[in-house]
Amino acid sequence: VYVLLFNGMCSDALMLALVAINYSMWVPPLFIVACILGLPGLRYVGSLAVPALATGFMLMAVEAVRFVGAGWAVELRLAASILIAMAVYAGVILVLARDQLLRIRDVVKKRRQPA
Repeated sequence: VYVLLFNGMCSDALMLALVAINYSMWVPPLFIVACILGLPGLRYVGSLAVPALATGFMLMAVEAVRFVGAGWAVELRLAASILIAMAVYAGVILVLARDQLLRIRDVVKKRRQPA
């Protein structure tokens, strides 16, 4: 349906429509999961701040590649966008959520050790 509705517009309009729908459908399950986990809703939402921030930086980096590489071949621009997006997302997560990653690593190591 969305392909037909936004056929005359560029693919960015289709992507934005799908993102808007996904985010609008995301709010009720968020509070249901927080309730199941026994967490306050805002605390659970706060735990998603770092991935959301990483996603924002990733999108800005991809837009920068699109701007800088406007004259590049499509394949090169696509490859550069993917690589830059991966590097920026991983970098932001590593910098801002290092302590959480270390805790996850410690939990995995404890589970691997024989009892």
